[in-house]
Amino acid sequence: MAILEILDCAASRALDRVRRGIAPAAASRQRPLTGVSGISSYRPIVRFSLNEIRKHKIRNKKKGLREPSGLTLDYDRAALWTVCDDDRIKRLFKLSLSGELDDSESFSVDEGNLEGIAHGENADVLYAVQESREDDSGRTRKNALLKYSIANRQRLSRARLMDMRGFEEQLQQYFFPEEISDKERDEQLRKGLEGLCLNTKTNTLFALKEGVPGILIEISLDLGEVLRHWVLDGRDFSTDKVAAEKVDYSGICFYPRRNGFFIVSDKAAHIYFYDAANHTVDGAAQLTFEGKPVRKAEGVAVDDRTDEVYVVSDDDGELLVYQLSWDDPPEP
Repeated sequence: MAILEILDCAASRALDRVRRGIAPAAASRQRPLTGVSGISSYRPIVRFSLNEIRKHKIRNKKKGLREPSGLTLDYDRAALWTVCDDDRIKRLFKLSLSGELDDSESFSVDEGNLEGIAHGENADVLYAVQESREDDSGRTRKNALLKYSIANRQRLSRARLMDMRGFEEQLQQYFFPEEISDKERDEQLRKGLEGLCLNTKTNTLFALKEGVPGILIEISLDLGEVLRHWVLDGRDFSTDKVAAEKVDYSGICFYPRRNGFFIVSDKAAHIYFYDAANHTVDGAAQLTFEGKPVRKAEGVAVDDRTDEVYVVSDDDGELLVYQLSWDDPPEP
């Protein structure tokens, strides 16, 4: 495709987003007209592929590990942590890199329905994201971030997204819409926070809203402030089988060597590379194993030293391991 054609397509898409009222808010960085992704008719700037290495069954109903719904490497990249999105399961699970449950190092917490997990700024800290819960009065309280100490096995802090500085100005319209039907509002409220990771370059957290629309949200480490956000364009994540408006965003991890994020979609069964500087989707690969699509990929972690990729399947209770191969390898 000629450069002018790419620019024309990008400009047309940008104008269309504004007309449809889904362009990023003023506090967010606008998408550039160059560097358009190659998910559909566009050519990816960054090409990568995944080569299957191994898979491990990690579901352990006896220990409570029923539906793995988030994944992170630990601070030293020597082990993995996962959570469950079942409100009855209130535990952080530690796994070896080969998927073995370390029950002695796993620990119980006072919150369930956890959707994502991230290593923290040091070896003692884990963060988790909770899509929804009911308080003692029976009221549903949605979209909270939690900080834990591994050594003390205690929660250090908890903050609802809606209570953070900057939420009302930046995110109110996406989480609590007004001028839409009750059905649309119910659907939007169900699409809460789904993924979480630490950006080790900015030392801030990035939370991922599942959809309607998908949003990447930058949050301060003290859980006190929404710093910035970017609305994701579903057309950049759509596939032949999943339309833009049906795309969901189920897991995220930071990849410092290219200053970007890997994002997985369980409905699209794809993994995407999202450039953190330009806020563009720059490449994608289908998530399959042994010729079959991965069912409900809910978490992803990438070791940027070895380029091993870890993905958890919620439906199958499996840890899938791939070798990441770049056409244009980044600097070590």
